[in-house]
Amino acid sequence: MSTKTTRTQDILDRTPSSIALYRLLVPFVIVGLWELLSRWIGPRVLPGPVHTFSALYEGIQSGWVIPNTNVTMQAVVISFLIATVIGGVTGLILGFNKPAYDIVEPFFLSFYSVPKITMYPIFLFIFGVGLNTKVGFATFSSFFPMLIITMGAVRSIDDVYINVGKSLQVSRYQMFRHIVLPYILVQLVVALRLTFNSAFLAVILVELFAARSGLGLVLQHAMGTFNSEEILIVVTVLAVIAFVINIIFYGAQQLLEERWNMTSDEQMGI
Repeated sequence: MSTKTTRTQDILDRTPSSIALYRLLVPFVIVGLWELLSRWIGPRVLPGPVHTFSALYEGIQSGWVIPNTNVTMQAVVISFLIATVIGGVTGLILGFNKPAYDIVEPFFLSFYSVPKITMYPIFLFIFGVGLNTKVGFATFSSFFPMLIITMGAVRSIDDVYINVGKSLQVSRYQMFRHIVLPYILVQLVVALRLTFNSAFLAVILVELFAARSGLGLVLQHAMGTFNSEEILIVVTVLAVIAFVINIIFYGAQQLLEERWNMTSDEQMGI
């Protein structure tokens, strides 16, 4: 074996621990760049991380950060749960029904590529300004990732496993519990993560356009008054929420991949 090949293998052997270390360093790098950029542009235009976190603490103490965060997250969680149930069940049904899958898949994929924000006025006209509009639009926006990924995951199941289950005359529940679910579980976690991200983005967009409360409304007012401090407070809160939720989903995905020795790419045939 050549020296170059040996060095390459050594790098690959150290990759997991190196990646974990680099991941821990990423937040510190981001904060460091933020501080440098603040000093370069000026704290009046771009407040630094120390000033922003201090202002965030004051915002929590004054009572406007937590209530608006709760309003936003309430809409996100409700729409996420609805989209997960409807999209997941519909994806399972269409995934097991090949003729129906072949018919509707191109339409769902095409419609998914259409910017969802163009449909927002319809929801606003129907539901008015309020929670229903947020939930309706966010559910509509986040429904597609769950549906499409679930359909694809089911269609990627090897027919051998299904035929073995049929030959053993297992019930539909047993087929789903012991054959289908273990096979598509990793991909379902990916679908959940993307569904949450879509719902999160959709709720913030709705609040930016028309809302009575929420972080998006605060961000809209801050942008209108050029209040860079409040803008960074809201962005920081949103970034922390998104980071924590995605880390949880990604950690669950990694654990499942190790347990089943199967990656999401392999399940989708990528």
